[in-house]
Amino acid sequence: MCQECHTVRLRDGVHLDRTTRLAGGVLFPGPDGSLIYTANITLASHYPEQVLDDVIRGRLAHKFAMPTRVYNRMAADDMRDIIAFLKTLQPVVRSLPDNYLPRESALPAPNPPVPEHEAPTGTLERAEYLSRRCACQDCHSPTDSAGGSIPGHLFEGGMRLQLAEGPVHTTPNITADPEAGIGKWSGADIARAIRTGVTPEGRQLDPAMPY
Repeated sequence: MCQECHTVRLRDGVHLDRTTRLAGGVLFPGPDGSLIYTANITLASHYPEQVLDDVIRGRLAHKFAMPTRVYNRMAADDMRDIIAFLKTLQPVVRSLPDNYLPRESALPAPNPPVPEHEAPTGTLERAEYLSRRCACQDCHSPTDSAGGSIPGHLFEGGMRLQLAEGPVHTTPNITADPEAGIGKWSGADIARAIRTGVTPEGRQLDPAMPY
């Protein structure tokens, strides 16, 4: 997910621009009129590990459009691995547009520290953990006025997502409902859609889905 949000796409709107991989600049327009561009994270080697940890988890105030609530409960070992990788990136120096926040906008408060726990491999708890870390829950669940997921409606879709100046996408229902969701899909069907972006009917998913 880091790559998908922190790498601009080519003019076709589908493929990522590998020459600016992880160098930021992807526009996320906000419902309040804000214009937020993702940060250049190839510069991570310039920052201490603890600062990167706090930024990713949202324990600093400047979260903007970064879904820090998704990563706040990430297991410590996983977070250390991500930061270690970010530290290996070759810095890409490029100018990014300035963010715009309406005058009435207020910076979000820092996320509070929470327990960091990774469930054992092969368990439903591990699957639930991964569904949050990979943003499945975040992108495919309707949100309340504060941006949080609505209990009892997880994975029902309906989140409106816009990348850059492109069209507004509405995420689909991925619950086990056989009609509204993907209850008729096999495990192989689901894996294929996640990995290749192709549905059982052969339809190509929208590139907003980071397959």
